[in-house]
Amino acid sequence: MKPVKQRYGSSDSKLEFGDCLRACIASVLELPLDDVPHFTWGAMAERHATVREAWGSLRMWLRARNIGLLTYDIPCSTLPEALAWCHLRNPDAHLILGGMGRGGQGHVCVIHKGAIVHEPTPRGDDDGPSLVGPAPDGDWAGKFVALAFEYRPTTPKDNSGLLGVSTQGVEVPPAPDFSILDKHERIGLCFSGGKDSLVVLDLLRPHWHRLCIYRVDTSDLLPETQEVVRHAEEMTAGKVGNWCEITTNARGWQERFGMPSDLVPFDCSTLGRALVNGAAGPIHLAPRMDCCGANLARPLISRMAADGVTLSIRGTRREDPAWGWCATMEATGPDTFIDGATHYWMPIANWTTAEVFAYLQREGLPIARYYQGEYRHSGPECATCTGWWDEGRGKYLRKFHPHIAGEYHYRLSRVQSAIRPTLDQLHDEIADLVAPQEA
Repeated sequence: MKPVKQRYGSSDSKLEFGDCLRACIASVLELPLDDVPHFTWGAMAERHATVREAWGSLRMWLRARNIGLLTYDIPCSTLPEALAWCHLRNPDAHLILGGMGRGGQGHVCVIHKGAIVHEPTPRGDDDGPSLVGPAPDGDWAGKFVALAFEYRPTTPKDNSGLLGVSTQGVEVPPAPDFSILDKHERIGLCFSGGKDSLVVLDLLRPHWHRLCIYRVDTSDLLPETQEVVRHAEEMTAGKVGNWCEITTNARGWQERFGMPSDLVPFDCSTLGRALVNGAAGPIHLAPRMDCCGANLARPLISRMAADGVTLSIRGTRREDPAWGWCATMEATGPDTFIDGATHYWMPIANWTTAEVFAYLQREGLPIARYYQGEYRHSGPECATCTGWWDEGRGKYLRKFHPHIAGEYHYRLSRVQSAIRPTLDQLHDEIADLVAPQEA
């Protein structure tokens, strides 16, 4: 980090917003101030665009430099608490912390190891922090927000090791029969940003004008997934019937109903915590599928039903563990099912994983980095989910997303501490059964 001072203050008569954000970005990325655009100047001071577009411009500028932007909503009401929160989850990173400045306006500064290490205002760091509290207004009103940057290596062109399979010599299956589309007027395609749904989206290219594409954003997506989603949006712009984005708050749900876990001790469950009368486990846990159902499956199904969709198209394949879900419905064909008033079609049901990757390679479509190399997971819906321990997410996050890995480690450690007493009880119970009996 090389400190860079801001050029404009919020009191400058020509600007409604100062350039403290630009100065902090330049400081963390070690760039001259003039090499970083004043994103908030164009978006808010001149009202040429919306605040959302300002963040979009920032992300695009970073993406062109292979830099990812991570944002954290900090559930703290005081500056010392926010600094401690950031240090606990990202002890080694320089972050940009945003909140309210002394004059009541929005302000940011650079923090590291639980302390403010650079104050971008010209008055200097020795005068004390200009950041005094949570943001006064906007999307983060009443909150602190932290920004983190990470360099991303470009995706390798050699995709021969995708999820442990090789695409060498693999032939792509022929396109499916699309005649089923003629039987329905309202058709929805479920798009997650994963490899299978991307293949289905591209296969349906001649019929995009007939589709509404549905996507669920759990507010905890990996940057790689976000990149694929943006590619799909750009690819289909002006060509599809509609895009419907359903936003859920998985982390907010977890605060209320419990962090997802593959193991849930009784005293950490909802019922258990109600019955033990004050002797509950240290944190509230929930079965992992409870969280997935509440933040992915049910919002998607409910929205499509409300829109009158009668044909739901998915990228589910027989090789997938999720194929078992199809067995709960009435089969109307080898790759079609019906549940109530909704028909489901899985057009690549019989494709293999190698065939999916071969199609993506042939068509030049993006292949997310988490499918490559020795990593075994198939693209998590939530980056910091504390369930699905079999995905191998920790190793991947530690290598490519150290900021996310820090948060994931903190959350997973809390789950570990909650389930350990019950595992110890299980161990003791088994030991009592096999220990030599006293005479």
